[in-house]
Amino acid sequence: MKFTIQISYTTGDSFGHEDVIEDLDYEWNDEEIAKENLQAIANHYRAYQWQENSWRRDEENPNIDYLNEWWYREMPYGRKDEIGPTMWLLMDDMTKVPFSCPWIGYFETLNSIELKIKNERIDFN
Repeated sequence: MKFTIQISYTTGDSFGHEDVIEDLDYEWNDEEIAKENLQAIANHYRAYQWQENSWRRDEENPNIDYLNEWWYREMPYGRKDEIGPTMWLLMDDMTKVPFSCPWIGYFETLNSIELKIKNERIDFN
């Protein structure tokens, strides 16, 4: 069985927004590694939200030690302790691949993350 992660997020601009649902371009055979990536995406987003929302600075950082998390990817510019729009994902063979998060941005909001069994489909039209 193969697994994929489905993301639901909102994107847009000053004039409107749209909801997007998409599967990541990666798939996993190992369900535990897929679940670990699911949790990593959630932790990355929580840390990013805390960093970007100054009104939340009074709250405790949900990922106080995110600099030491396996998914943390240092930005090539700016402060080295900032959460950027990229992170690492873990593959079945335990290698890490860089991933750019389309739900990270000024107008973007992550709505949900779901682990799904990947369906195989062939269309003849």
